[in-house]
Amino acid sequence: MSVKISILMSVYINDSVPFFKEALDSLLIQHEYISQIVLVCDGVVSPEHEFVIKEYEKIFFIHEIDFKNPRLSFNQGLGVALNYGTLFCDFDYIVRMDSDDICAENRLKKLHLLVDENPEIDVIGSQIEEFKRTPGDLGVKRIVPKDRSNIFKYSKLRNPMNHVTACIKLSSLKKVGGYENVLWHEDYFLWVKMLQSGMKFMNVDDVHVHVRVNQIGERRGGIRYLKSELAFLKRVVNIKYFSIFEAIRYMLPRLVVRLLPNKLTTHIYKILRRTN
Repeated sequence: MSVKISILMSVYINDSVPFFKEALDSLLIQHEYISQIVLVCDGVVSPEHEFVIKEYEKIFFIHEIDFKNPRLSFNQGLGVALNYGTLFCDFDYIVRMDSDDICAENRLKKLHLLVDENPEIDVIGSQIEEFKRTPGDLGVKRIVPKDRSNIFKYSKLRNPMNHVTACIKLSSLKKVGGYENVLWHEDYFLWVKMLQSGMKFMNVDDVHVHVRVNQIGERRGGIRYLKSELAFLKRVVNIKYFSIFEAIRYMLPRLVVRLLPNKLTTHIYKILRRTN
């Protein structure tokens, strides 16, 4: 394989240990396509997490996978953790993975083929399928546009990439300054910076990651989330990716949704997802 990839993950103390193990197992099934795993501990983790990390470090060694486990002294959020983790990634591409999701079978084999066939692409993503207990139990996907033109248009209204599916060219990531600490919008702001710089994006039809969901409305509702969204929007306007008109168009429907009860917000997000 000419292309080498680094898997970039972050784990923190509130992450489920059983789900964490499932995520790692879904990677190990495809170990021959992994050159490196960089697992950032975002602050102090539990003894149970530490046990899992030590256990899998031995397994990675057996499979000749370079394993690095950089640590932050206290929890600083996903953007900071990922940006710190990129300092330890040594290979051409970074492949994202969350600590509670499951890689689809052959995800990494497919990615290697995609990268070989599309060396000019800076970010390759895919669709995701959401599940509650086991992959496929909800039959719900988050569908994102495939070509750069439609990805750019979509980015003016919604996040155009499924972050946990992203395969990012490391050199391109560094050119735009990497991830930033933009609460709950770390990936969206990264895509904005890269699109603004003229970088090339694509999504494929396949589902590369099964994403575990609970009550999505609980996270995407309320004053705190609204404030984080306004902070994200301010940064996007400041770098002139959104005009004032585009910012207003983006924010108006969200003002109502963020203040609705959690159950109703969850229902709205289910409607927005496209189903099979």
